[in-house]
Amino acid sequence: MLKRHSQKVLGFMKCRSRNRTDREVTHLTTMKSITLLTGGLIDPLNLASCSHKSPQQGPAAPEVLAVDAATREVPVYRERVGTIDGSTNAAIRARVTGHLIKRDYIEGWLVKKGDLLFEIDRRSFEAAVAQAKSELKEGKAAALAAASDRTRADKLFAEKVISAQEHTTKTQLQEANAAKVQAC
Repeated sequence: MLKRHSQKVLGFMKCRSRNRTDREVTHLTTMKSITLLTGGLIDPLNLASCSHKSPQQGPAAPEVLAVDAATREVPVYRERVGTIDGSTNAAIRARVTGHLIKRDYIEGWLVKKGDLLFEIDRRSFEAAVAQAKSELKEGKAAALAAASDRTRADKLFAEKVISAQEHTTKTQLQEANAAKVQAC
């Protein structure tokens, strides 16, 4: 930049020095010398400050694999989000309660009447059957005892040993126990 400035000043001085006096010419010559001297000192400083540094190297370029393009058939897949609703939907409700062990159908497939859909834990049902059998035996025993009490009450009522109310109570108890056994 200083070099350009000094060249402008020297050019200006040449143009103006044509019609000057000796004193002015001497002054202008001195100015030329100072300008050249100043420019001569500043230029080496500029050159010294602009040392040649090796250019900074950035990160290495990544390795890129290239493959030749080929034309071929590719399957087209289309994915959609939605809900599927069957033509006939049936509500499935259990007739009994229990823990599910296994689901024996595949969702979305057709099922027919009588197809096995679920397997439920048997242990709770087996326990319920055992309890019902126990209650049946208990009911039969109570019915047998009530039948025996009624037979005795019939004999005692015929002999007028018990009241009619007591005889009616024994008869009702025997009939109730017989109905429980039949219900089981």
